Amino acid sequence: MKNGVTKVLCTSKGVLSDLENKIIKPGDKGFGKVDCQKSKDFQDHFLKRMNANLELITNPVARVFVFGNRTIQAIAIPSPGSPQRKIDKFGCSGDNLKLYAENYFSEAFKWLLE
Repeated sequence: MKNGVTKVLCTSKGVLSDLENKIIKPGDKGFGKVDCQKSKDFQDHFLKRMNANLELITNPVARVFVFGNRTIQAIAIPSPGSPQRKIDKFGCSGDNLKLYAENYFSEAFKWLLE
C-alpha cells in the first residue's frame, strides 16, 4: 500500500474491517486513517449504481483511507462462498437476490478496473 496501491477489493465486510483495523490503523502503529465523509460519499455513490437501499447498510461496504496526500479506496464484496446469503447487508431490498448479487459483483469489478 505504501508503494502505489489505490484500490483494494475485499472478499467480505470482515476483510474490509480487518484491512482498516489490523493494517491501516492498528493502534498507534497505523500509517493511515479513514476519511469518514469521503467514505460515506464513495459508498453511497457505489451503491446507488445498483439502486441499493442505503438504509440496510449497517456496517461499511466501502472505505476511503488517507495516507498523507494519497488515498486508497476499498470495497467489500459479498462473501464469494454464498453471495446471496447476506446480500441485504449490501443494500438489496428486492426479491431477486441472485440478480442483485451479480450486479454488485459486476459493478465492483468495473470499479476495480477503472
